[in-house]
Amino acid sequence: MKNKNYPYYDVPFVNDMKELLDYCAGHYGDKTAFWHGKGDKEIHHSYIDVRKDVAAFATYLHFVGFAGKHIAILGENSYEWIVAYFAVVNMGGVVVPIDKELDVESITALLKRADVDLLIHTKAYTEEAAATGFKTLSLKDTEEYISSGKKMIDEGNAAYSDYSVDKKAMCAIVFTSGTTGEPKGVMLSHKSLTSDAINAGRVVNMYGTSLLVLPIYHTFAFTAGVLGMLLKSAPIFINSSIKRLTKDIKQSKPQNMILVPLIVQAMCRTINESIDNSGKRNIFNLFVKVSCFFRKIGLDFRRVLFRSVLAEFGGNLDRIICGGAHLDQPEIDLLDSIGIQVLNGYGITECSPIVAGNWTDCTRANSLGRVLPDYKIRIVDDEIQTAGDNIMLGYYKDEESTKNVFDGEWFKTGDLGYLDDDGFLYLTGRVKNLIILSNGKNVSPEELEAIISRVDGVQEVIVYGKGDCITAEIYPKDSNMALSEEIKQSVLALNKSLPKYKQIADFIFRDTEFEKTATKKIKRQ
Repeated sequence: MKNKNYPYYDVPFVNDMKELLDYCAGHYGDKTAFWHGKGDKEIHHSYIDVRKDVAAFATYLHFVGFAGKHIAILGENSYEWIVAYFAVVNMGGVVVPIDKELDVESITALLKRADVDLLIHTKAYTEEAAATGFKTLSLKDTEEYISSGKKMIDEGNAAYSDYSVDKKAMCAIVFTSGTTGEPKGVMLSHKSLTSDAINAGRVVNMYGTSLLVLPIYHTFAFTAGVLGMLLKSAPIFINSSIKRLTKDIKQSKPQNMILVPLIVQAMCRTINESIDNSGKRNIFNLFVKVSCFFRKIGLDFRRVLFRSVLAEFGGNLDRIICGGAHLDQPEIDLLDSIGIQVLNGYGITECSPIVAGNWTDCTRANSLGRVLPDYKIRIVDDEIQTAGDNIMLGYYKDEESTKNVFDGEWFKTGDLGYLDDDGFLYLTGRVKNLIILSNGKNVSPEELEAIISRVDGVQEVIVYGKGDCITAEIYPKDSNMALSEEIKQSVLALNKSLPKYKQIADFIFRDTEFEKTATKKIKRQ
């Protein structure tokens, strides 16, 4: 652990997202805020462009009667999606980001629950939007909306410039991913979202181009990947789909990325397969040892030694912020060995979402880092509880659930964990996932899943209880009987290192992946 960044890294303080755009336009001006590929071309939008486009779009929404309304947005990542989000919230509206992977029935149900007045959608989701029966607005006509709004502003319409944001009021309803049970509508405010972006930026030194990969209907992507990067004046390259990811990496040559473990794991597999296929494993291991020796005396040759490996990720990538699920330390170590720092953290939608994380100059292996500045964490009966400006206002139209998760100012996360003597956080499981045995013993399935997932041949695994029998349901990398038997024997061997009450007694092998949430977490039954 090192503690170099005291005082914290400089991040401008803003009260709301309108003030954020004003600050960025005033201080970063014509620098690129967002850019993306369009065919063989590159489209750039400056900070001044963003503020003007948002003001114009908001003015148009005001003109057609939707200022201050509940407005949902459905579609893939795009500049237009981001402009629409800011336009809604900066004129007193409530934005409802919708998971584009949901079916029409589920989308319609969420729109009704959030009392949505208008559904804004990208061209690719025109049919789904129409099928909901709600009033719609297509982002394919964004240029027309902005042109109309700019004309109105030029003619003296000051609705946007005159509007004063209430930083404490609800500005977003974000539905939880729902790994178990029905998704809840989390009410977030300008204050909670900007506070989280600011405090995360105070402990992580982000600079250079950022590649926006995660879907921005997810709070982690929007808070860290959009708000946080805008405040840091880091140009954001917008990736619209995973299919374009390889091309976009080579085009944007990012220095940082905000990712979930599933993508980080895929990167590590790519690296290992490339090394093994080239027959250079021994050379790679030698270079790692040489690099480690020189790092101990203050010399870092990683970007020279592993230039060819780094080229697969654009050549400039040196930092990944990772969250959303468990990430094994060996994967963090592999990327670190070639010159990419992975800062793993902890968050939950109800906290806007970042609570803790490993800092640029303050990390600890296997941990989820330390609580962000100005926030608090405590452990009560093994449950992680937190307090701070990032905490949600509550669950939309669900007073009972809201009451159940608060103890005064403290939000009860439902996650199990502990703090070490230096304040580093460790996650051990979820309260509602606990397997409670008849002898009174509690078993965290996540602990066993982390162990089993490291067994060769295991792609995905879920552990659950059937009576007093602990079952591992496994999706192997290859669906053949021989591999399944090898996995079973390996897990049974691991049982010897576990207390008897934690040992796996039954196995189920499946030939399809588990159903997942938008953030690629496996849905539990």
